[in-house]
Amino acid sequence: GGATFLRELRSHQAAVLCVKLMGACVISGSLDNTLRIFHLNRGSCVRTLRGHTNSVLSLDFDKTKIVSASEDTTLRIWSMKTTRCVGVLTGHTAAVNCVRCSDDLIVSGSCDKTLRVWDVRTHRCIGTLEGHTAAIHCLQFDNHKVVSGAGNETLKVWDLHSGQCLHTLDEHASYVKTLQFDDSRLISAAGDGIIRLFDFGGAAAAARRRAGARGGSDGGGSDAAATVAAAAAAAAAAAKAATPVPAQATRDDEGGSDGDACTCGRQSSATSAGERPVSGQSSMHAVPPSRQRSWSSASINSFFSMEIRARCSSS
Repeated sequence: GGATFLRELRSHQAAVLCVKLMGACVISGSLDNTLRIFHLNRGSCVRTLRGHTNSVLSLDFDKTKIVSASEDTTLRIWSMKTTRCVGVLTGHTAAVNCVRCSDDLIVSGSCDKTLRVWDVRTHRCIGTLEGHTAAIHCLQFDNHKVVSGAGNETLKVWDLHSGQCLHTLDEHASYVKTLQFDDSRLISAAGDGIIRLFDFGGAAAAARRRAGARGGSDGGGSDAAATVAAAAAAAAAAAKAATPVPAQATRDDEGGSDGDACTCGRQSSATSAGERPVSGQSSMHAVPPSRQRSWSSASINSFFSMEIRARCSSS
């Protein structure tokens, strides 16, 4: 029933700061300023993605792209098909600590205390979320909301479309390091040694109960239930992620040759052909109407906190 050690993956020249499984591969980011793709079965580095001029602090991916965030204040978009750099996102004024992506959006969080929302197609910043008073360490988003955690002991919940801060959660007594949410729960962990669980679905559950109590006596009950169900279905669809394998991840790049790895250069600004450097904008712009989905705010307007303290006891 225990885990079995398989192999070590060696290639980075400094500490590895982020790592994700990607189908039959692993992608990692490091203090050595590179991302590397390892083939699990071969146990070797098959691609080295160069371009950042400082540490790679966070990464994410979907079926078409890899997105990396760096201490050099930029984000880079890499083609999943060719592993070449296809865009550099500029706008943050300090290290970019965290990044998440979907098919059409990228959201990043930075030591400059802001989150930025980027359009994948144009590589432009379409929104800046301002309100945190310390560096942002973690985030997650879905079709409707963004949740972020920061060094000032708080989490914030934002409306993705309007940029409005909907809730500030300040139960932690130290910096918030990581978080995750699903349709009904938000969980966060911080330097205070405590994991906290919040209820995302309290109000939605109450709406369902009220709708059930009214039954078929009026049309409002069925409408409320339908709204809540639609919101849950949209969130569930947004959470679904693919795990592709880079089409050209077939060559070992150890030994110094970059092969077909990113050829966008080793500079912090994008000047090579195919890259599109874009300065971020200072104010929040609503996500274009074509990307907006209907959403009932009832699904997140109630929060209940539960502390989970980890205690180790010796036998």
